[in-house]
Amino acid sequence: MVGLQNIIDKTLAEQSGHSFRRFVESYATDRNGYNNVMLQRMRDCSAAWHTCLEMRTLQIFSPSIWIEDELPKFTGQELIDAGRQMFGPHFKFKRDQQQATSDVANCFSTTVAINSGKTTCCLIAMLAELNFSRRQSDRHRKIYLVTILVVPYVSTLNSTIRQLTDLGFKVRTFHGADGSVTDYDVLLMSLEDGHLRYLNQVVRHFESVAHQGRTYLRRVVVDDAHILQMKDFVVDGNRNVPVVFLTSFLPQVSDNSMRTLFSLNRLGRVSSQDPILPHKEFTLVKKPNAASINQTISYRVRSLGSALVLVQSYENVLYLEHRLAEEGVPCIGVCGIPQRRTAALEKMASENIKVVVTTAEAMVGLHQFEATTVLFAYSIRNPIELLVASQFSSGKVEMVLYNTCSSAFQRELSNNCVNLILMRHMRMTEETCYDAGKEQCHICANKRRRG
Repeated sequence: MVGLQNIIDKTLAEQSGHSFRRFVESYATDRNGYNNVMLQRMRDCSAAWHTCLEMRTLQIFSPSIWIEDELPKFTGQELIDAGRQMFGPHFKFKRDQQQATSDVANCFSTTVAINSGKTTCCLIAMLAELNFSRRQSDRHRKIYLVTILVVPYVSTLNSTIRQLTDLGFKVRTFHGADGSVTDYDVLLMSLEDGHLRYLNQVVRHFESVAHQGRTYLRRVVVDDAHILQMKDFVVDGNRNVPVVFLTSFLPQVSDNSMRTLFSLNRLGRVSSQDPILPHKEFTLVKKPNAASINQTISYRVRSLGSALVLVQSYENVLYLEHRLAEEGVPCIGVCGIPQRRTAALEKMASENIKVVVTTAEAMVGLHQFEATTVLFAYSIRNPIELLVASQFSSGKVEMVLYNTCSSAFQRELSNNCVNLILMRHMRMTEETCYDAGKEQCHICANKRRRG
């Protein structure tokens, strides 16, 4: 325990900005003052006592996958300075952001599940590293601290590249399995193109050139990580590189599966103390066959004027798009290969098409849609699909499903409060909308009428 105390003393001294000797001298005659400072520094550190005891090297910060190179440990002030560089002199961290940013900056594998500002946490940490690289360049020792950023779809790459280049990052898009390290700060990968099957190969290449002291891999960031549970992806993970999962919808119970998928030794979590669920109205209508579902969807789309219709597969998208077109409803399907989806999005914007048929998976990571009424057709498989739909809903989510339930979740949906199901998934305090006085789902609305 004394050895651990000495290691913590030294680490805290370094984080305080002066030598260990001066740190000891300053508090040698004031042990209470020393304890207060130590406890405060422990609160500021990303790792708690139990985490320190679990770590193999007993180092509070693991700054890189190559610890011996002593890459930078970023203080809270450096992160705030990076935030001010992005947002102006009055920048302050929102609730839960500071802890998340600190964990990302100091290279912990973690799930960031806060209500807002998840991507901002990563960008601030990356910008602090970029500033460090520039200072090193001024000293004629240019280095690159690389982040691998994984986005769900190819169609989101261009907007991500623009955002990063505007902040001064040099960005490279992954185009093959060679994993060559060149002069860049961010390596963009796409889940859709199966890039994560090459992750271990890329990490090993970074490890092989680490001795050159020029390029270092800091972390992998997976944006909209909930899509990993909506669709099967091949991941060749490497336990040596920290992974950050950004998500609004993955509960803590999912952390074990994420840790296993990426071969991680441990995975922390920063969650909002008071998670927020979108307050939407959910209705459920059961139909005996596809024809009656199509008829209902067509009627609702005509009456609404605009809608986002979610189905389960690419084949369903093509089928319903064709049926609506036969009914004279202008619509477009957003699904399929990247080129097809990109072309569909461009056509939707240029021709001002108001009815879109797609899948919940295809909507992850797309933010250019205006809020509208969301309709589910045929079936629904899991609560994440409902949560994704609620992001795009202006206030109402309508489900027009087969009356023969095709999944366990759909059977649960037919007999339970929708909000209760979503709260249970998010590990929130369970409460039906009937008990809350908000009859926002079909079950509770019927219960109120019967009462």
